[in-house]
Amino acid sequence: GCHHCAAVIMRLVTHNVYWCQGASFGTFPPAAPRAEIIAGLVALWRQWQIDLCCLQELQDTDAARQVATAASAGDWWHAPGRLVERPHYGVAILAPRGSRQAHTVQHPCLERSALRATRSRDGLTIANLHLRSNRFAPKPVADVQRLEELRAILEQGTAPDLVLGDFNARLGDAVWQELRDRGYHDAMELALPDAGPLPGPMKGDRLWLSATLRPQFRAAGTIPVEAARLPSGEGLSDHLAVWLDLAV
Repeated sequence: GCHHCAAVIMRLVTHNVYWCQGASFGTFPPAAPRAEIIAGLVALWRQWQIDLCCLQELQDTDAARQVATAASAGDWWHAPGRLVERPHYGVAILAPRGSRQAHTVQHPCLERSALRATRSRDGLTIANLHLRSNRFAPKPVADVQRLEELRAILEQGTAPDLVLGDFNARLGDAVWQELRDRGYHDAMELALPDAGPLPGPMKGDRLWLSATLRPQFRAAGTIPVEAARLPSGEGLSDHLAVWLDLAV
């Protein structure tokens, strides 16, 4: 018989939730999240049987609390954007109760935010990050800054088993090479080895597994953009959700 078949599967998602559409890029700081967008996101994650959510672009703790409450999350954590002028670039993790401890990554090079969560029973560590974009600096400068941010996140404590979130990078950028050099595997490449560059609107949303965790990989994919809409047809976010199944 198959020795993998009895394994419990945990499904994670990384999803940039676009301040739950409390703002367009033209208005800062973002307004509060819209209840119907939160409800749509939660319904989507339930439909796709997500066990653990790693989110980006949550503007404050209250926004994270609204999403966590709607999702009936057992435990949740929120880290605001580090820069005083950009606190709305926060990240959050929603997890089953009592399963993990989490802490904010603190480093002076970070523009936005990162959270590390460690599972209590076996120490499996997830880093949920949002690296800076090219919005406030030209791409060559931002490439160097993103690499510095990634290294700071990876090197705070033991190397995480899963590194995921919005990397704001294109395939071939320095952060991807850094992850490969450290032995990480891109979950979407494992799922679609012959796909080549993935179609938009993938942006920089990815999940990377350490070499140690690689044998527990089972599947990965994106939630189709047509599924991530309100009944009116309005999209829930400007990013696709990317999911990963791990045998745990």
